[in-house]
Amino acid sequence: MILRDFKKEDAQIIAGWLQSEEELYKWSADRFNKYPLSGNDINENYAPQLETRRFYPLTAVDDNGDVLGHFIIRYPRVDDDSSVRFGFVIVNPAIRGKGYGKELLQLGIGYVKEHLSAKRIDLGVFDNNESARYCYEAVGFTAYATRECEMPIGTWKCTDMEMFIEKSLETERLILRCWNESDAEDLYKYASDPDVGPIAGWPAHQSIEESRDVIKNVFNGKEAYAVCLKEDGKAIGAIELKLNGHTDMTDRDDECEMGYWLGKPFWGQGIMPEAVKEMLRHAFEDLGMQKVWIGYYEGNAKSKRVQEKCGFKYQWRSENVDVPLMHEKRTGHVSLMTKEDWETSHRTLKRELGIARCGLACCLCSENVTCKGCKRDGFMELSWCKDAEWCEVRRCGIDKNLSGCYECNPAECRKGLYAEKIKPRAFAEYARRYGLEELLDCLERNERAGVVYHREGITGDYDDFDDLEELIDFIKTGKKMCIDLKPIAREDIETVWKMQVEAFSDLLEKYQDYDMSPAAEDMDKVLARFEQPWTTYFFIMANNEKVGVIRVVDKKDGSRKRISPVWIMPEYRNKGYAQQAILAAEKKYGSNHWCLDTILQEKGNLHLYEKLGYHQTGRIDRVNDHMDIVYYEKD
Repeated sequence: MILRDFKKEDAQIIAGWLQSEEELYKWSADRFNKYPLSGNDINENYAPQLETRRFYPLTAVDDNGDVLGHFIIRYPRVDDDSSVRFGFVIVNPAIRGKGYGKELLQLGIGYVKEHLSAKRIDLGVFDNNESARYCYEAVGFTAYATRECEMPIGTWKCTDMEMFIEKSLETERLILRCWNESDAEDLYKYASDPDVGPIAGWPAHQSIEESRDVIKNVFNGKEAYAVCLKEDGKAIGAIELKLNGHTDMTDRDDECEMGYWLGKPFWGQGIMPEAVKEMLRHAFEDLGMQKVWIGYYEGNAKSKRVQEKCGFKYQWRSENVDVPLMHEKRTGHVSLMTKEDWETSHRTLKRELGIARCGLACCLCSENVTCKGCKRDGFMELSWCKDAEWCEVRRCGIDKNLSGCYECNPAECRKGLYAEKIKPRAFAEYARRYGLEELLDCLERNERAGVVYHREGITGDYDDFDDLEELIDFIKTGKKMCIDLKPIAREDIETVWKMQVEAFSDLLEKYQDYDMSPAAEDMDKVLARFEQPWTTYFFIMANNEKVGVIRVVDKKDGSRKRISPVWIMPEYRNKGYAQQAILAAEKKYGSNHWCLDTILQEKGNLHLYEKLGYHQTGRIDRVNDHMDIVYYEKD
């Protein structure tokens, strides 16, 4: 079924569907007062109303253009655009009872959402037209009034029904919609977590009923939205623009305050920056705001990070701020986004500028308003990369007649930014593997999802990596790695032992350390270690896959906590999982007073541990002519 504008030739078809005087009055009340009805009668009735430009007759057709149904939308009051009324709803009698009426109404509701500014739809239905009433109820209309109507063939009771249009905003992954009382259980699931509310200034919810009350009495603002994943539509967080009269940050109608929170299972996935960016667009483009204020309390590093990622500029710090719901005082921090700053920073990817010779993304660079990249011939002030004259990579590309490093073999390259920075190297490597157009597609998709190329200055989300493969994976998915540590049970020990043998077999073959290699241990030794009261084994989980194992030793007697061993399975290596697993262990057990050891000759391991803050103790034990064990500590 397709909705199109009404045509004059539709009128005779519609008139032919009215098989009795009773059907006429059920359809049109007393608007025509004659039977039989002709197509000319309908067209004459519509003509003056069309001139008002507040009357919209619509016709539903099938793929062949055959007319299936019809209805009109009109604004019943001259000075009110907030409400429209449906009328003259009719479906071809030959297809009634098959769901076409419901589909027709749903198309009409969609038309109002997309083309009109109304937030409410109403209509009337006579009590003797039960099938029509059932259809209206099925798409969400509810009764709000009853009245009696004098028809030429008798007095009929009429029920007036209404529907409020639910506002919603969409991003690539999210729907931001109004809260419903039916969201109470989902709200409680996340708002009851003590790590979520208190840091934002409100206590954890104690019951589903409390969450339902919050939905009714707190999340009832004009611009209060539930943050929902498109895949299931369930609420996982909240975001709101607090308008004048509901915030103490401003007393102007063209300014507002933004607030938000997100359920803990969804942290670290870029969801809240994605929601915040859409709310900023909504504030400036739809609501006409000139400034959006935002704040966070001291210690709320995640909220601070979101605000920085989204481009808010820090304004001031306030001491002894009342936090009434927590009955305490805190230090508060306030930041601001102006419409001017938003318009400057909110630009779409300039695909025509592409990727620089070195691998940097000219198409997303914050300087690309005046800069045209480094590939164009000729040089004009403020029209080229400011580094073009001295850039070693540019000279190299011109000499080799290459568009960029991604067309070259990079194995031994040590030129300029390509050697110094992981970001251009990752972009170039991605283009080499998957093609330049695929890289540009990923960058464009990531930008729409809230990934920031440049925040203030020239750093952004792509600069938050130390591992090349991890950054390449982020370019591809737009999602930062998220790993979990899952405690291992006794029945998992055989799996752990088999994973351990496979993971360390290459090192055993390389160093021939049969007396101490984990690959040479039998399962009983792993089980004995598991049963030590101070030992906990964890599966390292990424996307519900077991990518490795980490063992933590914590005797809780003041001695150093120890990692021994940790491994990543061969097919998952060079993705940053080991680093994230160690950080997760430190988060769980505390970040200081650790020790570990590794093979001195494995330089990648040394780099990893030293990057994480571990330092060599000076102790080195010789194992054989090819292998030494070096010891590390972290204070």
